[in-house]
Amino acid sequence: MLFLLQLVRFIGANDKFVNEEGETNPLSCYASTKLRAEKHVLNRGGTIFRLGTVFGMGDRFSRIRADLVVNVLTIKAFTRGEITVNGGEQWRPIIAVRDIAGYVEEACREKYPGIFNLAYDNVKIKDLAIDILKEFPNVKVNYIDQMFQDERNYKVDKNKSDNTFKYRPSVSVAEEIKNIKTLLDEGRIKDPNNILYSNGLYVASKRF
Repeated sequence: MLFLLQLVRFIGANDKFVNEEGETNPLSCYASTKLRAEKHVLNRGGTIFRLGTVFGMGDRFSRIRADLVVNVLTIKAFTRGEITVNGGEQWRPIIAVRDIAGYVEEACREKYPGIFNLAYDNVKIKDLAIDILKEFPNVKVNYIDQMFQDERNYKVDKNKSDNTFKYRPSVSVAEEIKNIKTLLDEGRIKDPNNILYSNGLYVASKRF
């Protein structure tokens, strides 16, 4: 079975709910190549998961991603006592990494060819800050006005995955904020600012 998992980065700004058949608007070469990869997988009868913004941990022992928005805000709240929210009215679909694994596991057992949006919910960025405040009530939140429309403002329709898969996402943002805070409290992550935990920074630091 051929799988393709990718973030939804080729929709562009959109105020409506976007389903799997919605018009795409890739904003980068990266996004354009993702669309080309989708065509290849579809031609081979594979399954494509268009992921919402991923958050949380896989488990208590694997490498954590410190460059995902919920994880970043949690780590900054813990280490700096303040977070910054750019705009806040932008919509994002979100899904926990553990819930993604649940969908993949079912797809390995069943044949579900086609494209599926995966999301736990559609939320505003400012709502993520509210979840942070519930766990870190003394943190300072800096709101910065957006002077332009955020090109990644979008909501996804996940009815197709809900009607196809038995699995249902259940991991909330609040739950993962608490889990990450516990790891930091216990000192299990010695230096959360190390580029090892950031895919982009780590790759940029290497000379190939």
